Amino acid sequence: MLQRRRRHVDRHGCGRRLYTSAETALDKVRAAFEITAGQEVQRGEIAAQGTTITTTIDTAHDIILGQVPNSPRGPIQVLFEGDDLFMQFTDVPDAGASSVEPDVWYRVDVASDETGQMFLIRDLVRDRQQGSALLAEFTIDAEEKGTDSVDAVDVTRFSATLDVAAYADALLATFSDSLPTGPGTPSAEEMRRIMIEQTPPSIELWIDDKGRIVREVFAGNDTTTSYDIDFVVPEFDRANAPLAPIA
Repeated sequence: MLQRRRRHVDRHGCGRRLYTSAETALDKVRAAFEITAGQEVQRGEIAAQGTTITTTIDTAHDIILGQVPNSPRGPIQVLFEGDDLFMQFTDVPDAGASSVEPDVWYRVDVASDETGQMFLIRDLVRDRQQGSALLAEFTIDAEEKGTDSVDAVDVTRFSATLDVAAYADALLATFSDSLPTGPGTPSAEEMRRIMIEQTPPSIELWIDDKGRIVREVFAGNDTTTSYDIDFVVPEFDRANAPLAPIA
């Protein structure tokens, strides 16, 4: 059984006015980052390193649903509901010899090492508003590149430039509590150096007429985002979900 949650709609058009009233390309880009972060429901497809990960976010209900096609255990779905985490293995090639069953939702032990990595992902997604605010703050230049279409949505394309060093400093400070620690992890100075080396200053953006970022190409990731969607949340017996057999 599936539970359908309605999308959030900006009925007052405040975000759109923020974007359309902006006079310069830089102001429009900054407004778009803020507007996009404020959308309660959005679905993003992130293409990176030869794979595509789909994440649907419902910030009002603190829910994140992710589809990961190439995990170490094959294709999986990951569902965060507040501080609860569930996993579903969607394709188990040799089900008879496996310790997991396909299409069963498992509860994940919050004390496991793998969970720690998953919760880091959740925290970074959950803090997207802060991350977008930083991009808005440290984007220092932008240029309008004309009109285009993304998935049948009319958009305006922009090329933006980021102050990478200032952005890296602010990002590390903002997410310091979520960063991994312990033996073998880089120091804050090393992480800053790596971020600056690996973060390009250019951001390509495709923005719709409501000021929402429909496509973003940045730091090796190509992200396409949909809005005005119905979020279908899996329905299952959460209280009796079996414990996921992962270490």
